[in-house]
Amino acid sequence: MKGNRYLVGRASALVLCAAGLLAGSDALPADGDFYDGETITVYIGRGPGSGTDLALRTFIQHWREHIPGRPTMVVRNIPGGGGTRVWNFGYEIAGSDGFTLLFSPFSGTAEILGLPGLRADFSQMPLIGGLKSPNMVYVRSDAVAEPEELLTVRGLKYGGQNPAHHYDILGRMALDMLGVDYVYITGFPGANDVFNAVRRGEVDMQTAGLTLYRFSIEKPLVATGQALALWHNPQVDVDGNVLPEPAAAGIPTFVEVYERLKGGRPSGEMFEI
Repeated sequence: MKGNRYLVGRASALVLCAAGLLAGSDALPADGDFYDGETITVYIGRGPGSGTDLALRTFIQHWREHIPGRPTMVVRNIPGGGGTRVWNFGYEIAGSDGFTLLFSPFSGTAEILGLPGLRADFSQMPLIGGLKSPNMVYVRSDAVAEPEELLTVRGLKYGGQNPAHHYDILGRMALDMLGVDYVYITGFPGANDVFNAVRRGEVDMQTAGLTLYRFSIEKPLVATGQALALWHNPQVDVDGNVLPEPAAAGIPTFVEVYERLKGGRPSGEMFEI
């Protein structure tokens, strides 16, 4: 493994992790001029125009102003593998000189279960910090016009990326808790690909990050009546209080939708997860 001298990012919570470069590594001289006149290449595990891509490109415009030396930051996309290709690239190929940053969906499930395709060792990629990436669920209105129809619809096509992707897991668990009859269609390279499949009518619904939703999904689909925003997944504190996400204003929480359809608050193992 290429040591502890490069910046790494992950993005299902849009998290930046790294090995010490911004936190006192011996790779940085005391006078802080390490990045003067230098270029950091940012590799994103999603295609151009995806929610992850848009969030990162926006973020680095501000982040570079706070890195001593104000380096140039160049973006490169390495989509595919559900976001894992860029992790493998960073672990096996990328240089460890402090001029590489990786930013991609991270699947803790894939790592814990040792699923095929992910070869990176995240214990070698310490955490820097993160950008919160809330998520929500929407559905084509020709498949479900009102949330109540979720209880009677048959064969709803739920599009996703891979069974270990945490957005896919959250969406499927919510549908299972509600008792929705659906078919899980997986294998799309990224969330933007699922979105385009929804637009074409190949699948009916998706769990998407709010960045992609606000940038790409809301206006062409929801605002035109072609899709319905069903819910967003809120945080719940240790006392069980639901904390709605401010960025999801106008979209009910899953708890609110569950109470509306089932007449009571969700509970049990899946809800706790």
